[in-house]
Amino acid sequence: MGVVYRATHTKTGIPAAVKVITAPEASQAGRSGAADRFEREAEILQQFRHPGIVRFLAVGRSKGTRYIAMEFVEGQTLEQLLLEHQAIEWPKVVDVGTQVCDALEYAHERGVVHRDLKPSNLMITADGVVKLTDFGVAKDLDATALTSPGKTVGTAAYMAPEQIRGSTQISHKIDLYALGCVLYQMLTGDLPFKGTNAAALMNGHLNVPAPRASEKAPQIPRALDDLILRMMAKEPQQRPWDAAAVAQELRALQGMLTRGEPIKLVFGPPYLSDPSGRSESAQVELQQNPAAQATKASTLAGTNPRTNTDRKKKKKGTTQGWQLPSLTTLLLAASAIGLVGLIIYLLQPPSADQLFEQARPLMESDDLVQWQDADRRYLGEFERRFPTDPRVSRIQELRDRILLSKTRARARLLTSISKPQNDAETAYLEALKRAEDADHQGFENLAAETWNRLQMNYIEAEKHATAEDQAVIKGWKLLAGETANTFDTKVKERTIAARNRLIEATTAESNGQEEFGAERRRSLIRDFGNYPYLREILDAAKSGLPDSGPVDSPPADRPASP
Repeated sequence: MGVVYRATHTKTGIPAAVKVITAPEASQAGRSGAADRFEREAEILQQFRHPGIVRFLAVGRSKGTRYIAMEFVEGQTLEQLLLEHQAIEWPKVVDVGTQVCDALEYAHERGVVHRDLKPSNLMITADGVVKLTDFGVAKDLDATALTSPGKTVGTAAYMAPEQIRGSTQISHKIDLYALGCVLYQMLTGDLPFKGTNAAALMNGHLNVPAPRASEKAPQIPRALDDLILRMMAKEPQQRPWDAAAVAQELRALQGMLTRGEPIKLVFGPPYLSDPSGRSESAQVELQQNPAAQATKASTLAGTNPRTNTDRKKKKKGTTQGWQLPSLTTLLLAASAIGLVGLIIYLLQPPSADQLFEQARPLMESDDLVQWQDADRRYLGEFERRFPTDPRVSRIQELRDRILLSKTRARARLLTSISKPQNDAETAYLEALKRAEDADHQGFENLAAETWNRLQMNYIEAEKHATAEDQAVIKGWKLLAGETANTFDTKVKERTIAARNRLIEATTAESNGQEEFGAERRRSLIRDFGNYPYLREILDAAKSGLPDSGPVDSPPADRPASP
């Protein structure tokens, strides 16, 4: 669609990546839809602020040419790295996959599906930071589609079956499918499906069972092999729930690596890592090399089999056989001891207070990404190392906030374009309709009952669900409880306000202020007459009025029971 230039902002000297529509596309922009997609990309990037997504700088025209200025990322694309290295070691694949999942989850929560995830759209900096780029064909689920039904947009080697078919029910799960293909390629150096043209590639995605990465890379974790296969499932509902679920499984592997726990591989002995950074292959080599073992043992004992001398022999010219150290030797020893002490101090793991204080500003933010960052960087380690600390409960509260925020985003999609994908979502939509009907008729109390009952249903469903389904149900349970509390608060506050208005009226009347009391009664009926659950208070207000004119009464009919 376009070409990207490296540019420099003339006033600040800041480098940027500037994307423009190419001349042929620009001349046919109205017919091809390229102009609309170009503008849409700018709109999408403007709403994103995530370290894993290329940052938006500006949009505009220059001499009639549309442009988008974006953050310039110093590094290589994943495509370039694969051309250099073919396959990549699985620990690095896990790291890249986790970072991409974080970026995708951020976009998906805002109703945006990338639709063209592939190695050339993933930039990797020298520090190993992964940046997702090119939202030129992204789909905003809350906006009008820019692609006609039945047409496909994306790159054939990474397209999900429903994307190839041009389905109108495109969801975030097409990005999970594409990421599965990318992870497969990183591990094996090859694409999961091959073909001499796009049609052959598409046929593979549609009709050929997805291959296991372990068929070409057998020394990878079984859990990683299984995860990638599920990500490339033909049916969306058979793939992981969302990018966060994929990231959770990848982080579990990262945690095992960090702790030096054995990781089961598809083929071969369990993979081990140790604090020195050696993988199991280095350890096995040491075990199989007797000379290396002997050298290591003698080093630990303070000797060397090739240069060892009899330490018991006394040197001549010393006092009672002991040679006195020189001042220089003493100073060097003291410096070495100080350096060792400093290294030990610096390598000490952070305390519980240090971890929690580092996480606190992120936890107190209103930004979901920062909550997730706090959990990933600090709180997971805090929970693992200090399980009995009373602040562990705060960690669960934060995770509930994260889950609730994600469920709210999903609920917005359900009420706009997406369809329910499980029983929990279907139950939510049914309760939403009943509660809205009750609320429109003034029965806020029945709306509260509806949400409270749904929350209890979710609690019961949790007891019989699998571990994976429990996480999904819990999110909807939290949302139902939050909505119920909102209506309960409305009912309570409105009831108190109406009762206080009636007390004002009766107090004024008892003090001889009949006219003011009557005005208070009329205002009570006027302001609260549309809420049938306040009938008792409204009837009391009406009964104290003189027969000076009609007063509207609230409706008597109740909506159907929730």
